[in-house]
Amino acid sequence: ITTGTSPTTFDPDAALTRAHLVTFLWRYNDEPAISDPAVVTYRVSSGVSPVQSTRITVNAADPAATVTRGQAILHIWDSAGRSAGAPPHDFDDVDGIYNTAISWAAHRGVATGATDSAFSPDTHLTRADLIAILWRLAGQPKAGVPPHSFDDVDEPSHQQPVSWAAHRGITNGTSAGTFNPDAPFTHRQLNIFLNRYHKHTCR
Repeated sequence: ITTGTSPTTFDPDAALTRAHLVTFLWRYNDEPAISDPAVVTYRVSSGVSPVQSTRITVNAADPAATVTRGQAILHIWDSAGRSAGAPPHDFDDVDGIYNTAISWAAHRGVATGATDSAFSPDTHLTRADLIAILWRLAGQPKAGVPPHSFDDVDEPSHQQPVSWAAHRGITNGTSAGTFNPDAPFTHRQLNIFLNRYHKHTCR
C-alpha cells in the first residue's frame, strides 16, 4: 500500500495529500483496472454569491487524449445539467451515447453540424470550436467585450467568441499574441476551460 518516502524512511508525521490518499486506497483495493469509458467527476463553483456549483467529467483513462466533437458536447451537456426533452437531431452519423446531448446542443443552438446531415462526432474539436460553443451557451454576449489581442485568429466567426473568452478569463491564449485556434483539445484542457467557464459566467 505504501513504499515509504524513501527505502529506509516512512515519514509518519508528514501531511498526506488527497492524491496520496486515493493512491493508498486504490492499492488497498488491489489496484482495480479503469473501465472503459472511464470518467472522473470534479465539482466546480461559480465564484459568485450565492455560490452555484456543477459537476464536470473528464476522461480518466487518458486525460491527455484529444477530445472529439461528440465527447465535448456530451461533457458540456453534462455540466449544464443533462437537460432532456429536446427534439431529436437530424444528423445521420450520431447515435447511442451522444444522442440526447447533441439533440440538446442542436436545439439550443449551441453547436451546429459539420454539414446539414452530419455532425462528425468523432472528429477532433479545435480550440476555436470549443470557445464558439461556450460563447453560444452563454447567450452570445457582445456588449462590453473588448477585441482580443491574438494575431492568429482570422476567421470572422471566431472574433467575437474569442474576444469574449479572453475578456472573461476563460482563455489567455497559448502565448501573449497567439490563440492557436486550430489546435485540438485534450480532456484535461477541456476540464480546465469548462471550470473557468462556470467560474466566470455562472449567475
